[in-house]
Amino acid sequence: MKLHAVIIVAVLVLFAGTAFSQIPPYINYQGILTGEGGEAMPDGAYGMHFRLYDGPEAEIPIWQMAQPIDVVKGIFNVDLGPLELPFDIQYWLSISVEGQPALEPRIPLVSSPYCFTARTVTDGAITALQIADGHVVRTLNSLTDNVNLVPGANVSITPSDNNLIISATGGGGGVSGSGTAGQVAVWDSPSSITGDDWLFWDSANRRLGIGTPGPNARLRVESSNEYMTGVFASTYQSDTTEVIRANYLGGGSVDAVAIKGISLPDDGYGIGGYFTGGKCGLNVAGIGGNHTNDIFGLSVTAAGTSADAAHFGVYASASGQSDLNVNYGVVGLASGNAYSTVGVYGEAFGSDKEVFGILGHAQGSGDFGRYGIFGHTLNASDSMYAGYFAGNLVYTGGFYSLSDVMFKTNFEPFDGALEKILALEPKKYNYTAENIDASVALPRGEHYGLIAQEVEEVLPELVGNLLHPAVPDPKSGKPKNESFGYKGINYIELIPILVQAIKEQQETINKLKDEVEALKNR
Repeated sequence: MKLHAVIIVAVLVLFAGTAFSQIPPYINYQGILTGEGGEAMPDGAYGMHFRLYDGPEAEIPIWQMAQPIDVVKGIFNVDLGPLELPFDIQYWLSISVEGQPALEPRIPLVSSPYCFTARTVTDGAITALQIADGHVVRTLNSLTDNVNLVPGANVSITPSDNNLIISATGGGGGVSGSGTAGQVAVWDSPSSITGDDWLFWDSANRRLGIGTPGPNARLRVESSNEYMTGVFASTYQSDTTEVIRANYLGGGSVDAVAIKGISLPDDGYGIGGYFTGGKCGLNVAGIGGNHTNDIFGLSVTAAGTSADAAHFGVYASASGQSDLNVNYGVVGLASGNAYSTVGVYGEAFGSDKEVFGILGHAQGSGDFGRYGIFGHTLNASDSMYAGYFAGNLVYTGGFYSLSDVMFKTNFEPFDGALEKILALEPKKYNYTAENIDASVALPRGEHYGLIAQEVEEVLPELVGNLLHPAVPDPKSGKPKNESFGYKGINYIELIPILVQAIKEQQETINKLKDEVEALKNR
């Protein structure tokens, strides 16, 4: 068989873009299939295999298609494709018929005469439809046609090869000014800038100074002629409003300070911080997780060397008219599962003058109470105390114990008090400091009293199992001593027993007097 009259009807080159992707990517090919004698092959469908190569002798086809092709009077017509080739080099077509070897020679693909017009583009032929998105600048602020680059005042545009150099010419109304390295430039007129050491940027250390050219922190603000160096203000109305917040964002076992106020203008002068609030002047919370250190809501230290002035760890004053008739100078609340929970801790040191760990003062008149110090527990027990004092306890006013009938019930008289009192053995003794922690502060000299273990055998209800606390050190947070238990006597409730014993004794005396008188009258 032979192939004659080969005609390339159309060659289509595919472009990237939505519009061109809709054109069929095919080549139309026609030919005449004849026998060895040149006669047309009989009508019918012949299996043909079409291959494209990128060289006349190339061995591997870059595209191929095989299918039955109808032949009528030797003529066939076929659309080769779809083709996804760039058509930027010469290609050769090879045809095989009914599994026979490919016909020789390969057929080079050539252009249709009108395809040469693709070398040039008619003016105005390319519109937005031919330009794919993201490939060229298609608009500039909705401008079309000619877009001009026009220099403004004090600006020049200079072409240089493929570059446009845009520069400011200066002068004639341009920006001018002066300053030194590090100074932050500010406008001092509509057309000039300046800088001075009052606003300074340390670029090497990334520090900003306001009022100083030498900031030693990320932000340092100084003032020598202002009443207030800095003011932070907010009008946001919410219970969560925070005008200033200082956060330590690091980690580790360190006592980092979020806010520190220092005021030491002269010896004995200066206030480190001053707070005023309509509800609370200062709300302080100590928050900790699962650890062995103590947690303090407020830790205060007053130190100095003056022998003529008092040092107060906390000085609190409360005054004013309240419908509740209660004004508190200091309220300390502490809770948690720890070896010690301290609401208010007072500690003072000195030798030449009075030293007060906690000083409470109350004054006024009326029907309501005034309390210098008020201690409260949720319930009374051997290990829960409204007050605990290690050392002498002195008072100059009256000492009262709650005894109102409104608090009492189940009244019963009792007897045998004299017998119980006679069973007690008062002792004269000295306190020992051996194996006893110094925090107990036992008194010196000779003393008189009873032994709790002996009283417990006679009047067990007057003996309690007490607990000496482990007092925390406010600096380290560790206890300065070990807590331990001991026995104590309720001497106050021994008084009514003594009264009853006296009455019983007097009753015996009266009976004996009556018997003596009876004997005299016989």
